[in-house]
Amino acid sequence: FLPDGHETLFDGTGGTRTLGGAVFASNARARCEARTDAYDYECIEGTSRGYYGPTFNWGYGFSEATGFPAVGASHQGRVFMAGFSNDYQNLIASSRSGEPDDWQQGPNDDQGLLFKISNNVGNRIRWMVSQQDLLIGSDFSEYKLSGQPLTSTNLSVDLQSHYGSNNAQAIHMGSSIGFVPRGGQGIREMAYTESSDRYQSADLTDLADHLWSPTKRAKKLVFTHSPDPFLFCMGNGGQLDIMTYNRQNS
Repeated sequence: FLPDGHETLFDGTGGTRTLGGAVFASNARARCEARTDAYDYECIEGTSRGYYGPTFNWGYGFSEATGFPAVGASHQGRVFMAGFSNDYQNLIASSRSGEPDDWQQGPNDDQGLLFKISNNVGNRIRWMVSQQDLLIGSDFSEYKLSGQPLTSTNLSVDLQSHYGSNNAQAIHMGSSIGFVPRGGQGIREMAYTESSDRYQSADLTDLADHLWSPTKRAKKLVFTHSPDPFLFCMGNGGQLDIMTYNRQNS
Protein backbone atom coordinates (compact mmCIF):
# COMPACT_ATOMS: atom_id res chain seq x y z
CA PHE A 1 0.00 0.00 0.00
CA LEU A 2 1.09 3.55 -0.69
CA PRO A 3 1.13 6.21 2.00
CA ASP A 4 -0.42 9.58 1.32
CA GLY A 5 1.71 11.86 -0.78
CA HIS A 6 3.27 9.05 -2.83
CA GLU A 7 0.92 9.33 -5.81
CA THR A 8 3.91 9.29 -8.15
CA LEU A 9 6.68 6.90 -7.17
CA PHE A 10 9.12 7.37 -9.99
CA ASP A 11 9.24 7.93 -13.71
CA GLY A 12 12.46 7.04 -15.45
CA THR A 13 15.05 4.35 -15.99
CA GLY A 14 14.75 2.29 -12.85
CA GLY A 15 14.47 3.77 -9.40
CA THR A 16 13.79 2.87 -5.78
CA ARG A 17 11.01 3.72 -3.35
CA THR A 18 10.02 2.63 0.14
CA LEU A 19 6.70 0.80 0.33
CA GLY A 20 5.46 -0.51 3.65
CA GLY A 21 8.89 -0.02 5.19
CA ALA A 22 10.78 -2.09 2.57
CA VAL A 23 12.76 -0.81 -0.40
CA PHE A 24 11.79 -2.00 -3.86
CA ALA A 25 13.78 -1.26 -7.00
CA SER A 26 12.66 -1.43 -10.60
CA ASN A 27 15.39 -2.75 -12.90
CA ALA A 28 13.60 -1.48 -16.01
CA ARG A 29 12.40 1.83 -17.39
CA ALA A 30 9.14 2.19 -15.50
CA ARG A 31 6.53 4.63 -14.29
CA CYS A 32 4.66 4.05 -11.02
CA GLU A 33 1.75 6.19 -9.99
CA ALA A 34 -1.49 6.05 -8.02
CA ARG A 35 -4.66 5.33 -9.93
CA THR A 36 -7.82 5.99 -7.93
CA ASP A 37 -6.42 6.88 -4.51
CA ALA A 38 -3.21 6.74 -2.50
CA TYR A 39 -3.65 3.02 -1.84
CA ASP A 40 -4.20 1.86 -5.42
CA TYR A 41 -1.27 2.07 -7.81
CA GLU A 42 0.22 0.50 -10.90
CA CYS A 43 3.74 0.28 -12.25
CA ILE A 44 4.19 -0.11 -15.98
CA GLU A 45 7.33 -0.93 -17.91
CA GLY A 46 8.43 1.07 -20.90
CA THR A 47 10.85 1.46 -23.76
CA SER A 48 12.18 4.47 -25.61
CA ARG A 49 8.85 4.58 -27.46
CA GLY A 50 6.70 4.77 -24.34
CA TYR A 51 5.04 2.65 -21.67
CA TYR A 52 3.21 -0.52 -22.59
CA GLY A 53 2.21 -2.73 -19.65
CA PRO A 54 2.63 -3.87 -16.03
CA THR A 55 6.18 -4.59 -14.91
CA PHE A 56 7.32 -7.40 -12.67
CA ASN A 57 10.97 -6.50 -13.15
CA TRP A 58 11.76 -5.82 -9.50
CA GLY A 59 14.94 -6.23 -7.47
CA TYR A 60 15.59 -6.60 -3.73
CA GLY A 61 16.59 -3.59 -1.66
CA PHE A 62 17.65 -2.83 1.91
CA SER A 63 15.85 -0.52 4.32
CA GLU A 64 15.40 0.28 8.00
CA ALA A 65 12.52 -2.21 8.07
CA THR A 66 14.31 -5.14 6.43
CA GLY A 67 17.67 -4.16 7.92
CA PHE A 68 21.08 -3.47 6.40
CA PRO A 69 23.80 -6.13 6.00
CA ALA A 70 26.34 -6.27 8.82
CA VAL A 71 28.71 -8.85 7.30
CA GLY A 72 29.90 -9.71 3.82
CA ALA A 73 32.25 -11.95 1.87
CA SER A 74 33.41 -12.57 -1.69
CA HIS A 75 33.07 -16.20 -2.81
CA GLN A 76 33.09 -17.85 -6.25
CA GLY A 77 32.90 -14.48 -7.98
CA ARG A 78 29.84 -13.38 -6.01
CA VAL A 79 29.49 -10.83 -3.23
CA PHE A 80 27.48 -12.25 -0.30
CA MET A 81 25.72 -10.07 2.28
CA ALA A 82 24.09 -11.20 5.55
CA GLY A 83 23.62 -10.24 9.19
CA PHE A 84 20.41 -8.29 8.62
CA SER A 85 18.36 -7.10 11.57
CA ASN A 86 14.66 -7.59 12.29
CA ASP A 87 12.91 -10.56 10.65
CA TYR A 88 15.66 -11.04 8.07
CA GLN A 89 18.46 -12.10 10.43
CA ASN A 90 18.90 -15.51 8.72
CA LEU A 91 18.81 -14.03 5.22
CA ILE A 92 21.72 -14.37 2.80
CA ALA A 93 21.79 -12.38 -0.45
CA SER A 94 24.37 -12.54 -3.22
CA SER A 95 25.22 -10.63 -6.35
CA ARG A 96 25.23 -12.04 -9.83
CA SER A 97 28.22 -14.25 -10.65
CA GLY A 98 31.05 -12.02 -11.83
CA GLU A 99 28.91 -8.88 -11.46
CA PRO A 100 29.30 -7.46 -7.92
CA ASP A 101 27.00 -4.51 -8.68
CA ASP A 102 24.14 -6.63 -10.09
CA TRP A 103 21.87 -8.16 -7.43
CA GLN A 104 18.93 -9.21 -9.58
CA GLN A 105 17.61 -12.66 -8.66
CA GLY A 106 16.23 -15.12 -11.19
CA PRO A 107 16.19 -18.72 -12.43
CA ASN A 108 19.43 -18.48 -14.44
CA ASP A 109 22.57 -20.02 -12.93
CA ASP A 110 24.52 -16.76 -12.96
CA GLN A 111 21.80 -14.60 -11.36
CA GLY A 112 21.75 -13.41 -7.76
CA LEU A 113 20.78 -15.63 -4.82
CA LEU A 114 18.39 -14.87 -1.96
CA PHE A 115 17.62 -17.48 0.72
CA LYS A 116 17.35 -18.09 4.45
CA ILE A 117 19.11 -20.56 6.73
CA SER A 118 16.42 -22.68 8.37
CA ASN A 119 16.65 -23.10 12.14
CA ASN A 120 14.40 -23.30 15.16
CA VAL A 121 15.65 -20.19 16.98
CA GLY A 122 16.55 -16.61 16.18
CA ASN A 123 20.04 -16.98 14.75
CA ARG A 124 21.58 -13.81 13.37
CA ILE A 125 24.57 -14.32 11.09
CA ARG A 126 27.72 -12.80 12.62
CA TRP A 127 30.44 -13.56 10.06
CA MET A 128 31.18 -15.20 6.71
CA VAL A 129 34.59 -16.35 5.45
CA SER A 130 35.43 -17.81 2.05
CA GLN A 131 37.46 -21.03 2.03
CA GLN A 132 36.81 -24.01 -0.25
CA ASP A 133 33.26 -23.54 1.05
CA LEU A 134 31.66 -20.37 2.34
CA LEU A 135 31.84 -20.72 6.13
CA ILE A 136 29.14 -18.97 8.15
CA GLY A 137 28.95 -18.21 11.86
CA SER A 138 25.73 -17.25 13.63
CA ASP A 139 24.60 -16.59 17.20
CA PHE A 140 24.27 -20.29 17.99
CA SER A 141 25.76 -22.36 15.15
CA GLU A 142 28.35 -22.73 12.40
CA TYR A 143 27.50 -23.72 8.82
CA LYS A 144 29.08 -24.33 5.45
CA LEU A 145 27.54 -23.19 2.20
CA SER A 146 28.67 -25.45 -0.63
CA GLY A 147 28.03 -25.99 -4.33
CA GLN A 148 30.33 -26.18 -7.35
CA PRO A 149 29.36 -23.79 -8.72
CA LEU A 150 26.81 -22.10 -6.48
CA THR A 151 23.50 -21.58 -8.25
CA SER A 152 19.87 -21.30 -7.18
CA THR A 153 19.43 -25.04 -7.85
CA ASN A 154 22.87 -26.19 -6.68
CA LEU A 155 23.57 -25.05 -3.14
CA SER A 156 23.58 -26.73 0.24
CA VAL A 157 23.73 -25.24 3.74
CA ASP A 158 25.00 -27.82 6.25
CA LEU A 159 25.26 -27.47 10.01
CA GLN A 160 28.81 -28.04 11.32
CA SER A 161 28.74 -27.25 15.06
CA HIS A 162 26.83 -25.48 17.82
CA TYR A 163 29.33 -23.13 19.49
CA GLY A 164 27.91 -19.84 18.28
CA SER A 165 29.74 -16.55 17.79
CA ASN A 166 29.84 -13.08 19.25
CA ASN A 167 30.02 -9.93 17.14
CA ALA A 168 33.72 -10.26 16.18
CA GLN A 169 34.63 -10.92 12.56
CA ALA A 170 36.23 -14.32 11.93
CA ILE A 171 39.70 -14.34 10.33
CA HIS A 172 41.79 -16.47 8.01
CA MET A 173 44.58 -18.47 9.67
CA GLY A 174 46.23 -20.36 6.82
CA SER A 175 43.96 -23.25 5.84
CA SER A 176 41.65 -22.69 8.82
CA ILE A 177 39.78 -19.77 10.33
CA GLY A 178 39.60 -18.34 13.84
CA PHE A 179 36.49 -16.99 15.53
CA VAL A 180 35.32 -15.82 18.94
CA PRO A 181 32.58 -18.07 20.36
CA ARG A 182 29.34 -16.89 21.91
CA GLY A 183 30.04 -15.22 25.24
CA GLY A 184 33.39 -13.86 24.06
CA GLN A 185 35.59 -16.03 26.28
CA GLY A 186 37.84 -18.08 24.07
CA ILE A 187 39.13 -18.47 20.52
CA ARG A 188 38.12 -21.37 18.30
CA GLU A 189 39.81 -22.70 15.17
CA MET A 190 37.44 -23.96 12.47
CA ALA A 191 39.18 -26.45 10.20
CA TYR A 192 38.15 -29.31 7.92
CA THR A 193 38.94 -32.85 9.11
CA GLU A 194 38.86 -35.80 6.72
CA SER A 195 38.01 -38.31 9.45
CA SER A 196 34.66 -36.68 10.21
CA ASP A 197 34.16 -35.09 6.76
CA ARG A 198 33.12 -31.84 8.40
CA TYR A 199 34.56 -28.67 9.91
CA GLN A 200 35.60 -29.03 13.56
CA SER A 201 36.05 -26.04 15.88
CA ALA A 202 38.75 -26.73 18.49
CA ASP A 203 39.28 -24.41 21.45
CA LEU A 204 42.72 -22.77 21.04
CA THR A 205 42.59 -21.34 24.57
CA ASP A 206 41.56 -24.55 26.34
CA LEU A 207 44.70 -24.38 28.53
CA ALA A 208 44.59 -20.61 29.01
CA ASP A 209 41.60 -19.97 31.24
CA HIS A 210 43.63 -17.28 33.02
CA LEU A 211 43.11 -15.02 29.99
CA TRP A 212 39.43 -14.55 30.79
CA SER A 213 37.48 -13.08 33.67
CA PRO A 214 33.77 -12.43 34.33
CA THR A 215 34.18 -9.01 32.70
CA LYS A 216 36.87 -9.69 30.06
CA ARG A 217 35.73 -10.65 26.57
CA ALA A 218 37.53 -11.06 23.25
CA LYS A 219 36.63 -8.19 20.92
CA LYS A 220 38.82 -8.52 17.83
CA LEU A 221 41.23 -11.02 16.25
CA VAL A 222 44.21 -10.34 13.97
CA PHE A 223 46.53 -12.97 12.47
CA THR A 224 50.02 -12.41 11.04
CA HIS A 225 51.74 -14.94 8.76
CA SER A 226 55.30 -13.60 8.76
CA PRO A 227 57.93 -13.42 9.98
CA ASP A 228 56.21 -15.78 12.44
CA PRO A 229 52.58 -16.83 12.77
CA PHE A 230 50.99 -14.93 15.65
CA LEU A 231 47.38 -14.58 16.69
CA PHE A 232 46.52 -11.28 18.37
CA CYS A 233 43.40 -10.93 20.50
CA MET A 234 42.16 -7.56 21.74
CA GLY A 235 39.91 -7.61 24.79
CA ASN A 236 36.96 -5.35 25.49
CA GLY A 237 39.07 -3.37 27.97
CA GLY A 238 41.89 -2.74 25.50
CA GLN A 239 44.11 -5.62 26.65
CA LEU A 240 46.20 -7.35 23.97
CA ASP A 241 46.96 -11.07 24.22
CA ILE A 242 49.31 -12.80 21.77
CA MET A 243 49.75 -16.49 21.01
CA THR A 244 52.01 -18.37 18.60
CA TYR A 245 50.23 -20.54 16.07
CA ASN A 246 51.63 -23.41 14.03
CA ARG A 247 48.95 -25.87 12.99
CA GLN A 248 51.42 -28.33 11.44
CA ASN A 249 53.12 -28.75 14.84
CA SER A 250 49.83 -28.75 16.80
